[in-house]
Amino acid sequence: MDRLKVAITVKKFWRVISKEGIGSLTPPWGLRKGDKSIQEIRQKELGLLDHAEKEAQRIKEARLGLLERKHDSNPSDLKESDFSGNNHALMEKLESDQVNYQKTNKIRKEINLNRTLIEAESYSDSDNNIETDEDPEPDWIHRWKHYAEQNSTENLRQMWARALAGEIESPGTYSLRTLDFLHSLSQDEALKIAKIGGFELGGVVYKSDFLEKAGIDFPFLLQMDELGLLSGVQGGQVSGLDMTISSKSTDSFFATFKLKNKIMLVTADSPEKSLKLPCYKLTRIGREILKLGEFDFQKEYFFDLGQKIKKQGFMVKIGDWLQVDDTFGRVINPIEI
Repeated sequence: MDRLKVAITVKKFWRVISKEGIGSLTPPWGLRKGDKSIQEIRQKELGLLDHAEKEAQRIKEARLGLLERKHDSNPSDLKESDFSGNNHALMEKLESDQVNYQKTNKIRKEINLNRTLIEAESYSDSDNNIETDEDPEPDWIHRWKHYAEQNSTENLRQMWARALAGEIESPGTYSLRTLDFLHSLSQDEALKIAKIGGFELGGVVYKSDFLEKAGIDFPFLLQMDELGLLSGVQGGQVSGLDMTISSKSTDSFFATFKLKNKIMLVTADSPEKSLKLPCYKLTRIGREILKLGEFDFQKEYFFDLGQKIKKQGFMVKIGDWLQVDDTFGRVINPIEI
């Protein structure tokens, strides 16, 4: 799976993080004499986080063991004298351990937060020197922190990291509602959502027999609708919507569809010609959530879409797409289907 590419600079990433007082990692300008690189520092910090995580787990297991000993006692058999000696010591230990548990919980949050920051930093571009002045809203950053420190699941951690990197790059990319949604998302739901990611083109999923072959059937679509990610699943049946696509050119019909590193070129002689395709539309939250993932190219689905378009009287070519910069790209080896 390819890593998400963003235009955020390392400098801007750490400027925002430091300004808001997020995490306890060493910023790039915090290297001390004898440190070889920031990458070496990150490896040391990851090692410390691993050690802290194991220690937190040890304290948790010890606390659970004490609680089991306490619960094994039969309340009807207890006498006042039983709270002296060993039992009294046990109660004191439990009270002390409750304090340790609170400290451990705080440590776990810090571990989760710093692991996510390291992941987010990895999406920044150390070779990019172009930095925008606009920063994310402080409320956004602090809500992100509150949620990210509660997550310890690897797959969801990647999504939290991408959300932070994307928002620092372009403030307003992810709404507070999307953060709330991501916080409520289970790992199982995240895996299900990932199913549909490879079929999304420009905010819609076009109908195809290959959807059902991939497990995207009516119950699945209905669940996505109920989650608030998809619209067009209505009235107990898969009704969908019709997307009408007009020409991008006034001289002749021209439209494009891009999926991963492939592009479809659709042409016809008349610029007045229009293309209609049945689809399901993603909601704003759906579009934002899918930006947080990287998905495999669905070749059969893409070519099936091309065949459907061809049957409507259009010429269809599919080629490779090379993104040159943020604005321009290049079509390579287009082949008519």
